[in-house]
Amino acid sequence: MSKLLTPFSEKLLLFRMEGFLDNPIKRSLVKDWFVVRFARLPYPDEPQLINSTLRSPLPFADNSFTSIYAYHVCEHLTIEENIFFLKELHRVLKPGGICRLSTPDLVLKAKEYLRNLEAYTADNSIKNYMAYYWGSLTLVDQLARTKSGGRMAEAYNSGYRDNSQLKYLFGDTMDYIFDPKVEIYKDNGWKRTYFNGQRASFGFWIKKILGAALRKLLVRLTKTPLYWWQEREAWVYDNVSLSQLMSEASFEAIQIKDYNTSDITDWSKYNFDQSTHGDYAFEPSLFLEGRK
Repeated sequence: MSKLLTPFSEKLLLFRMEGFLDNPIKRSLVKDWFVVRFARLPYPDEPQLINSTLRSPLPFADNSFTSIYAYHVCEHLTIEENIFFLKELHRVLKPGGICRLSTPDLVLKAKEYLRNLEAYTADNSIKNYMAYYWGSLTLVDQLARTKSGGRMAEAYNSGYRDNSQLKYLFGDTMDYIFDPKVEIYKDNGWKRTYFNGQRASFGFWIKKILGAALRKLLVRLTKTPLYWWQEREAWVYDNVSLSQLMSEASFEAIQIKDYNTSDITDWSKYNFDQSTHGDYAFEPSLFLEGRK
């Protein structure tokens, strides 16, 4: 294991994409958490953030955190990688601590596919076919795509979509990813700030600019954005399969939660999973929590 870090906080937040932190208020709340960005591309580490592929041991001592939240990470790891990853989360969690996971919900995807398959079979209208097509994309595309965005991006950008269906399936995420008119709050690679919005040192700012340029160069020259962004899903879970993996990693008292419910202390203060545009999930997901 590499040199162990001493985190400033007993809260640990892990994520691949930052979309759920889509406004300044949410981003400012990150200052209470030590952050691990799930990344293959080169990003500079920060005083309160490190970067990791999560396929090697986390650089923290045993029993370091009281609360852990892994936001949409599990689906981008294989089952074997997830077993290792969850065991690492269990190791660094304090006894009695809470680990929260969010991931696309296979049940939601399967039900939407079957519902629209039956509707189109009964009435093969153009509208029903479009709903069926998106139902199948939701189930398969991110597992099978060979280019960034896949067929989802093609259908969205061409206007071949029912926005109410997309809102039901994806919450705000489709607009965040594909709609240039949607105003979002992102960590611009050129700003002299750390990820949490605080002003950065000059040395870090230079590293940040060089890292942003190198990331663009790697993706452009290698033409493998799916690999670098870890965009493709490796597996999709329902509550049974993910609970089983959590049990195998020695988590106990595993429960299904909602986007706005959690046993993490002061969760209502953070509520990372709620949309900033209404009382619904930023990204409809399976939410599971387990205790050490």
